[in-house]
Amino acid sequence: MDSSDASSPALDLGPALTIVEASQTHMRLLEHLAQQPGNLSLDLGELAEFDSAGLQLLLSLRAGLEQQGARLTLLRCSPLVDDALAVYGLGRDLQPLRAAHQPEQQ
Repeated sequence: MDSSDASSPALDLGPALTIVEASQTHMRLLEHLAQQPGNLSLDLGELAEFDSAGLQLLLSLRAGLEQQGARLTLLRCSPLVDDALAVYGLGRDLQPLRAAHQPEQQ
């Protein structure tokens, strides 16, 4: 999820993605994907408010896209988003970070 889909510009989610905006943002994302199915790039660089509801929405979106063979890319993340991802042990690809002390599975 490091590279963007060059055929579609990044969707800017605005200044907030919290429980207050989650439902409306979800509908906006569904409408966008209905018009432009496939990979989705999000710009989270302007997010100044972000909570676990916003994170849950992103995780659900990533899972849904993966089921369709598509990819979610986070092009920019505000420091707040990066901090929240770190608190939950996630990278910008919304996958769990490998803890340094965990032995590698073979």
